[in-house]
Amino acid sequence: MHEPIDSYTAGDILSLVEKAEANIKGVDAKRMAERMMAAKFDFNDFMEQSRMMSQMGSMGSMMKMIPGALDSIFRRPV
Repeated sequence: MHEPIDSYTAGDILSLVEKAEANIKGVDAKRMAERMMAAKFDFNDFMEQSRMMSQMGSMGSMMKMIPGALDSIFRRPV
């Protein structure tokens, strides 16, 4: 069962979206999506996308903002 999203979790999601909006231009996102769909996404596109993501912070800090993301990674078998 999924837990209901509380205001703390929603705030984390909003923070992640705000970071993405501040670092990724809509035109760039659209262009990359079109290149992916046309199977023309190349290494240069990957590097550009990686650069944009690195400006948002560490992968760990972004994962902490996604509800349940770390739970599935660190879940221990019973």
